[in-house]
Amino acid sequence: MSSNNKSKFKNFIKHIPTGNAGENRLRPYERELRPEQPVAQRCKMLKELGDTLNNFNLDETSITNLWNLTNDLIVPNKPAETRQIALSFYKRLIHTQYKNLTLMREKFFLVIQNHEAREDLRHLLELLDTLTENGKNITNFEEKIGKFMLLWIPAITEANLLCPYLDMLVNLIKFNAAHLDKDILVGIVQNACELSCTVTDVDIGLQCLTILEMVIGYTIFPSEPLPQCIITLCRVVDCLSYCPSSHKIMKNLLGTQLGYHSMKIMFSILNDRSLYDDAQLLRGAVFHLTMNIFCSNIIFQVSSMAYATNVLTGFLRALDSRQVIVTFEVILSVRKVINKTGLSEIIWDRICDIMSAIVNNIEFYEVSGMNKERLQPLQINFHENIDCIEKLLKQDRSQILGNVDRIYDLIERVAERRPEASVLALIEYRSRQVTATRPEWLQVLTHFIRRYYRMANVNVRIKTIESLVRIMDQNRACYEEEILNRVVLTHLAQIHQEPSVQVRVAVARALSNFALHCDTKRCVDLLDTLEALINRPFEHMRHLAAADSGAPLLEGSVAIIKNESEVADIIAAVDGLVKVFATKLHRLPAAHAMKIFNILLEHLELHYDWPKIFEQTSIVRLKIFTWILKARANASYHIGYPETGGKEAVKFSHYLGIESPLLPQAHATAISIRRVCKLIVRCLEQDTDFQVFELVIKELPKMLQNKALIQGTDIEELANTLFKINSVSNNKFRRSTDEFHALVLPAIASLVIYHECLQPPHHYSIITALNARVLTGIASVCINTMTILILEMPESLMRKLPEVLLQMSKMSDTNTLAIPVLEFLSLLIHLSKHLFTNFTSMHNMYVFAISLPYTKPHRYDHYTVSLAHHVIAGWFLKCKLELRKNCVNYIKSSMQSNAKMLSNDIVNLNSLNEDSSSRKRSTSLTERGSRKNATTRNDPEMRPKMNNGLRNFHTELAETCFDFLARHTFSPCPSPPKRLPAAEFLLKDGVSQTWLVGNNLVTITTSGCPSAPTRSGLCERCAQLGKAPSISLNSKSLSDATAPLSPERERRYTKVSLQHSSGNESAGSTELTSSSSSNSAATGHPHRQISNSSTASLDALSRRGSNPEALGGGLGDGPHTGSNTSLLGNSLSQSSASMSPAGSVVQQPVCVRACTGWAEIFIRRPTGNISWITRIQNPITNDCFGQDLPFNNVVSLFLPTAYGGVFGPDSTLHDSTVQGQPQPEADGEQEAPEEQAVEPQPSAAVAPPTSELRAKARALQRQEEIHSVGGVGSGNGNGNGNGNGNGDMMRGRSKTISTVREVINGKARPPPASSFRNFGPAKPPINAKLCMNPSFVFLQLYSTGSLGVTEMPLKLGPEHSNAVTLFDLVPPFETHKIGVLYVGQGQCNNEVEILRNSHGSSRYIEFLRNIGTLVSLKEAEQNNLFIGLDRNGADGKFAYIWKDDILQVTFHVATLMPTKLKDDPNCNEKKGHIGNDFVKIIYNESGEEYNLNTISGQFNYACVIVEPLELNSNRVYVKARSEISKFVCHPQPRIVSDRSAPLLARQMALHANLASLVYQSVQKQNPYASNWLERLRTIKRLRAKLTEANNSQQQSGASSGIGIHSSAIGSDMDDQRADFMKFT
Repeated sequence: MSSNNKSKFKNFIKHIPTGNAGENRLRPYERELRPEQPVAQRCKMLKELGDTLNNFNLDETSITNLWNLTNDLIVPNKPAETRQIALSFYKRLIHTQYKNLTLMREKFFLVIQNHEAREDLRHLLELLDTLTENGKNITNFEEKIGKFMLLWIPAITEANLLCPYLDMLVNLIKFNAAHLDKDILVGIVQNACELSCTVTDVDIGLQCLTILEMVIGYTIFPSEPLPQCIITLCRVVDCLSYCPSSHKIMKNLLGTQLGYHSMKIMFSILNDRSLYDDAQLLRGAVFHLTMNIFCSNIIFQVSSMAYATNVLTGFLRALDSRQVIVTFEVILSVRKVINKTGLSEIIWDRICDIMSAIVNNIEFYEVSGMNKERLQPLQINFHENIDCIEKLLKQDRSQILGNVDRIYDLIERVAERRPEASVLALIEYRSRQVTATRPEWLQVLTHFIRRYYRMANVNVRIKTIESLVRIMDQNRACYEEEILNRVVLTHLAQIHQEPSVQVRVAVARALSNFALHCDTKRCVDLLDTLEALINRPFEHMRHLAAADSGAPLLEGSVAIIKNESEVADIIAAVDGLVKVFATKLHRLPAAHAMKIFNILLEHLELHYDWPKIFEQTSIVRLKIFTWILKARANASYHIGYPETGGKEAVKFSHYLGIESPLLPQAHATAISIRRVCKLIVRCLEQDTDFQVFELVIKELPKMLQNKALIQGTDIEELANTLFKINSVSNNKFRRSTDEFHALVLPAIASLVIYHECLQPPHHYSIITALNARVLTGIASVCINTMTILILEMPESLMRKLPEVLLQMSKMSDTNTLAIPVLEFLSLLIHLSKHLFTNFTSMHNMYVFAISLPYTKPHRYDHYTVSLAHHVIAGWFLKCKLELRKNCVNYIKSSMQSNAKMLSNDIVNLNSLNEDSSSRKRSTSLTERGSRKNATTRNDPEMRPKMNNGLRNFHTELAETCFDFLARHTFSPCPSPPKRLPAAEFLLKDGVSQTWLVGNNLVTITTSGCPSAPTRSGLCERCAQLGKAPSISLNSKSLSDATAPLSPERERRYTKVSLQHSSGNESAGSTELTSSSSSNSAATGHPHRQISNSSTASLDALSRRGSNPEALGGGLGDGPHTGSNTSLLGNSLSQSSASMSPAGSVVQQPVCVRACTGWAEIFIRRPTGNISWITRIQNPITNDCFGQDLPFNNVVSLFLPTAYGGVFGPDSTLHDSTVQGQPQPEADGEQEAPEEQAVEPQPSAAVAPPTSELRAKARALQRQEEIHSVGGVGSGNGNGNGNGNGNGDMMRGRSKTISTVREVINGKARPPPASSFRNFGPAKPPINAKLCMNPSFVFLQLYSTGSLGVTEMPLKLGPEHSNAVTLFDLVPPFETHKIGVLYVGQGQCNNEVEILRNSHGSSRYIEFLRNIGTLVSLKEAEQNNLFIGLDRNGADGKFAYIWKDDILQVTFHVATLMPTKLKDDPNCNEKKGHIGNDFVKIIYNESGEEYNLNTISGQFNYACVIVEPLELNSNRVYVKARSEISKFVCHPQPRIVSDRSAPLLARQMALHANLASLVYQSVQKQNPYASNWLERLRTIKRLRAKLTEANNSQQQSGASSGIGIHSSAIGSDMDDQRADFMKFT
């Protein structure tokens, strides 16, 4: 057929409709496909027909026809190409006509089955794949294809056509499994297993495994090929590519009916020793068993763990193969088992067996020299298994039901390769198994220590030591000796040779622990081991020194310690020894503590013998010195140390003491403190480490406070060393001079309490060292120390005091120094006057130059300013009378300067409040230090913001100062006045009127006689006085005698009575009581003027200078009665006899009107009161004074005592005096030493009667003995009274406020309660050359405290009497109330027990004796004492009082108050007084720390705590509320002697009380500073009230036309003042 015809034929075929018409369309092809046609043409036509078969829909007949026409082309004799074309056509035909094939399917299959040409195998496989749809459809040849497929496998394998074949086989099994017989399945499985193990192509192998999976999944797996299948799966699982498929197939297989049989096959594999060489097979079996038993939940509805025991047993057997891969797989499998929960005991036993076998295999591998790289995975995974087990042991041990000992045995076998934490846990477990209840436990303990202490790991060895310590703690009671002998000393004795520092540290701590509890001789062995350990660095040096003691050591031969890590073991050993010492200190035998003490001291000595070794490391010395410097000793010389736990309480040993002559020998061993002192000296001199030096120099003062610890030459050596290093200008530490001296000076200051052991040069060295640093940044330390010097070394300090004051005057006033400086000066005032004998005006000016700057109100708080004013006032009274006027201008100018600064307009208040530290100074005070301390002192509560009210406050404070200067510049009378009984009698019916002149209240009271002469020429009053009984010179008899004359005598002493008397001074302090009368009566001065009488006889007596010899020879006749028998009356009755020239006695008495013409001038000033008794010398009528009163009788009216008393002489005169032979005293007589009390003059108990002349002479002689300023008499220097025991009135303090007894004479005993003791020091000796300065009298009248001294006085009417009474309620002196409590053993912080105390210790009693004067409450009123306690016994019978010229302190002593346990078990009556006191003095002998709030109360501001220490020393410090603590508390407690403690405690209490008063009032409108200021404010308020009343009266008078004429309203003020009628 031509090409043209072919194209026509194709077009024809395309346009033929489908359907049965296909037969017609095939006919042209059939013709061409007939056998007779050429083969090539036939083949060509087949190709063309195959391409167009998609367009045909042939029926079975057509397909058969095509088959018949072409089947001859596939016979073997045909060319291969022809056969393959025909087979391709069949494939195409089947593919396109697949739905129309029926019977022809079988024919085509038979073609494939029977075709023998191997070269056509690929086409046959493709034809079969098309025929079966890749094995899915085997219709018409179901029974034949299975066997064919098995038989075809070799040919397929050989033709390398397995991949498509196996794909078809998979589908054949999957979709036609029901048509496959068992033999066919067996063949398939066997071939698949064989192929999977032999083929190298992974894909083919995976297809084979897929076939197995299909067989298992879609057929009943035959049992015949099961072993082969299991083996195949075990083998192929070792291949990473086959592992997932193999695991999946095995999991499915075990889920079939052959699952158990499959496990048995794998068990048999593991147990078959003939298979031990097949490592892959064994590993696969282990893997499959593990994954399907321990990693799945259910097998055949039974828990997989039911087979765990058999599986693990198989694993154990498999390990016998010694195959590395098998061992590795078993390790991984065991880990999965371990991670399962709820394992039984037998499973854990099997796990332990397997792990032990694994350890054996690993050891075998190591011995056989196996490559470490192969072993490493095994070891890593094996130890991970142990980690899992340990994790279970740590987290939830209850999960492990097996034998834990076997687990730890296993860990112990591999301990060297285990991590550190694992071994530590192992040691922990093993150590807890070592108990005394186990047999041969000591051998077990020894093995335990030997096994682990010798391991290379340091932490393991340390853990071993710690375990040993714990075992010892558990078994110490019974086996301490055995453990020490057999274990500790055997293995640890050579610890000093151990190279590891950490191990040495652990052993040092363990040995310290063993020694801490060991009280046997083994403790000495332990201490020897520790001694060898801490002296380890010096052993080499000792050997060198022993080898050649004469040769010098080279520096290279010294092993220098470079850092602390190298001596960590020594540090641990030292810490341990210190701890052991603290325990052994209170145990027997004391030799152990003593050995530790010597070990540490010897080690410290080696540091200074070989300084190069520890030159760069000082921590060891630092620790030893820290321990040494905490040592303390008690009064029994037993050593003690602070208790552990952060408490400061020291516990003293009963067995160990220090070397001292007084040390009890029983049960005590003495150690050498001298050795300690030498080490301290060597440290101060040689040590080059500043940290050690700083520690020693800072702790040394605390150590020196313990006087029982350091004695004798030790303190001298320390003192010499301190003075030496203090004198060095360039210190070896290259520190600044101020910083270095700031460290050294406190240590030098602590030497003060040893002043009795030091030589005088040392005293001066201390003062010089302190004085040299006053101008530096440590000035406060120096000043605080000098404050103690005032108490302890007053004589030494006074020799240097001018230099000290000069140096202090150069200081810049700062807030930092304000309180220390003022406290120093405040205490200095109380020194005895004889110490200030050589003081000059310049020295006084130093004091004022120091104190006056602190009165600046714009820079200092209220308390500082108030305290400064107190110091200025006290020191001004301290000045000699003749030197005071030299200081007035300087004081006034400074005060005026302060007032001027206040009056100026201040823009920047911050600049006013700026501390002086912000300015550059010439001194070395640093800005930082001053500013820092300024913030601490400038309390905003104590220093409110500056305003007009505050300016007025400070202005008024300055006014009180000026008034004080005017009051005392020329005044020898600092004490308040008290009206004499005679004056009371004279002024009884007088008239009184008060005027307000300036700031003074002037009250003038005149006497008067209300009746004419009626009886024998005498008026009624004179007659009554003449009949008055004899009035004894002692206070009691006088009080009784004057009782009828003074109706108010019996009233209780209250503040109202202060109108004419002050409770601050003793009743004997009336040098100013009758300034005009008594002092003008004294005749010791050549210029003394007597103005009592204008008569000739009085003038003659005055010119004779009060010489009693001029009165006649009968003066000595008759005894002296010791009393002024008739203060006035008897003298009047005998006036004729005494004044007659012939000596005859006039029998008829004549009234001279002695009760008329008298006046009392009483001036009330802000700073005090003054009173005179005067009599007019102008006669009222020409004959009024025809019979004048004799002078000696006038004197007898106001006869003072030797100490300025008011009731007459208190002691009898010597015989020579009575006989008219007075013994004058030398002008320059010095004051008696303070330590010696002046004995009272003896007097007879009963004196015979005397004549009137002798009484007059005695009165005159007494005037000669009286110092014009109230000096002390020669007869009684201690104020204990006369020989009759009635006593003298308490004397005042004219020019001093020092208290001798409080400072020096601590042993003075109090007088009887009925007598009155003097307050403060003894009176100075009489100086007859002194007299009252007229300027004193003038200033009292002229100086009114106001600039307008001539302004018009304001008259006070009767309606203002209450105002004057209220004014008198404010005493002209300071009054303080201080509580005193005794705290005994076990009473600390127990309020009720403390208040119940009715007595204290002997030292407490001595403390009270020196803190004040014991006075009777009943007699307090008549002695001008303001106490405020009930005098009828409700508050006790006695109280302690302390007074000076400007203040009075009442001590509310709890032990003196009655204790009524039945009526008042809680002692609320005592608490009513003490609880309301701002400040309390606590004498604490409990040995515990006192709490400020123990005595509850609203006003409990501060407590001054006195703690008695050993050797008559005391620790005194202040505890205060936060509001005032920064003002009254000190950085360190002060250590003083028993002699000084009362004065220091009193001063601290006074300062604290002042601070409390200031704090309470500072928030008010008118802050408190002193009672003087309060009195000034009262006067000003009174003036304002009077002025307002006068102005309103004038206005009302002017409006009514009554009073001043309108033309006079604007008149000059001088005219108004000239109109005296307005104010009279």
